[in-house]
Amino acid sequence: IMQDTHLLRWQNLSWEQQQQQRQRRTTWKHKVLLYSSILILLLVTFITRTGAYARRPCRYEENPNVVECGSTWSNTATYLYTGCSRALWSWSIAWIVVLCLQGHGG
Repeated sequence: IMQDTHLLRWQNLSWEQQQQQRQRRTTWKHKVLLYSSILILLLVTFITRTGAYARRPCRYEENPNVVECGSTWSNTATYLYTGCSRALWSWSIAWIVVLCLQGHGG
């Protein structure tokens, strides 16, 4: 019976040696994914703080056109932010977790 020698070599390594092998296999693709995920997290956080929540929330009886409350963005920008921000945030966190679990987190 022919066995996969690569798999046998991997099973015979200690945990520290397996970690070293994983770290050696970190490619530029892994680093691009990691750094782009971190960049997206920072951008979403910055955009949220400077635009979407730059002013205090409006009460039900207040009109944002008269009183300084609510978002400073147009309705289109608010809809795009609302639709995309949580998906981008989740995608970024998921990729960071996946990369770290595979040993490519840095």
